Amino acid sequence: MNDTLTSEIQYAGGVPEVQGFDFTEGRIRFEYAGQAGSVLDLAMEVQVNGTNFPIGGTFILPDNRPFIIDMGNAGLNDITEAPADGYVISLINISSNRSYCILTSEGKYAKIYVNDVVMDQREDGTPFIYIRFDWKFQPNGSRYFD
Repeated sequence: MNDTLTSEIQYAGGVPEVQGFDFTEGRIRFEYAGQAGSVLDLAMEVQVNGTNFPIGGTFILPDNRPFIIDMGNAGLNDITEAPADGYVISLINISSNRSYCILTSEGKYAKIYVNDVVMDQREDGTPFIYIRFDWKFQPNGSRYFD
């Protein structure tokens, strides 16, 4: 996909569903956590303190496969090639103004740039994390982005 698209995902702790992203379909998917790993390419968990207030977030997938690598503060267009290896199972401390490369569940590559990270509690006290991100997906399986 040549265009940069903007999407968002969120995670609310204490619920049995994961809101994750599927780059092949270019959309958010809701899946039960035990089944989500086969279809999700990007999901998160919220990390909380002793009073259940969010203090951070983690990129993670329920099936624990290596899928993400931190590309630092590079802009999305500055990343022209996804790394061949070095992907990890999870990354702690999701940050705004940071880029990541993703190895999808189909073995293809995507890249994201996190614009916004919001952590808070809902009215019922459930912690949540929300991110808005720009992304590009390489549907032909190449690690190179144009």
